[in-house]
Amino acid sequence: MGAGISIAYVRELASFLGEEGIATRALLSGTGVSPGLLEVTDAVIDRFACHRVLARAAELAPPGFALRLGRRMRPGHHGMLGHAMMCSRTVGESLKTLERFAMTRGIPASFRLLEGPHGQRLQFDLAMPAGHLRREYLEWALMIALWPVFQDRGSRKSYPCLIELDYPRPQHSDTYYTLIDCPIEFECSANAIHFTDAALATPQQNTNIEVRKFCERRCELILHDLEASGGLADRVRNALLAEPPPLPDAETIAASLHMSSRALRRALRREDASFRVLLQQVRRQLACRYLAERELTVEEVARLLGYSEPPAFSRAFKKWTGSSPSGFRANVR
Repeated sequence: MGAGISIAYVRELASFLGEEGIATRALLSGTGVSPGLLEVTDAVIDRFACHRVLARAAELAPPGFALRLGRRMRPGHHGMLGHAMMCSRTVGESLKTLERFAMTRGIPASFRLLEGPHGQRLQFDLAMPAGHLRREYLEWALMIALWPVFQDRGSRKSYPCLIELDYPRPQHSDTYYTLIDCPIEFECSANAIHFTDAALATPQQNTNIEVRKFCERRCELILHDLEASGGLADRVRNALLAEPPPLPDAETIAASLHMSSRALRRALRREDASFRVLLQQVRRQLACRYLAERELTVEEVARLLGYSEPPAFSRAFKKWTGSSPSGFRANVR
């Protein structure tokens, strides 16, 4: 599923909540993440462990904690990615670095810089279903994307002209305006941060071309390892898992791998694999995980996996496992 998520994020969350009077042991209770792991500098956890930690934080902390946590982040929290962003020449260059290398840090979101009506927009969404924590994940992704803007201390030249979010206005919406201080609209068709061309051209204060090149080379190596490990079939699996739901088709995956769908199918045949089989394997993997986590209904799982009708999903799941989705959920430990 790509890179693990850095323990630095959990460490900073524990520190932040500790200042709010919430003990680290309380935060990590029942998550499978031990307090000792926070002391291991380069440790990573998988997305499901991260999800359990975030769910626990949502139980203990006031709403808006993900926004305030994201505002505290420094380059070190984002590793080589963070330093490459910090040392970029402009805000736009920094955001292009995030777009390309977010996967190397295990950030569970995808970012894409696109042409917008008044300049460009950074569109973002989750690379994994998050159930009732979707807003918290998107708040985290939003603050990661705004991190280059926050470095422009004492100036508003790089600030976005508009932020669009696809979820309803939360009760803690004042926190958004306090931390970000720009127009924000809720219940939009997509999540996007709109910038003028002038804002993206704003020079960054810590530009260092040599350091940026070094960090980008390290990010390239990490990305290459993630994409190349196990051959094309594994790259397709990772690409399927990295895209926001519902699961994409062969044309979308081929484009993300910079090849035509025909070339993709031909290359997979050389590995005795097929896109259809890989898609079913990923569907089965995700279906078992979602049902075991118990946060989504069977109907929601079916929709996330691309089934228009729950009965079609139930028939496929029974063919994969010999059990119905509800039976699997009832028996899973």
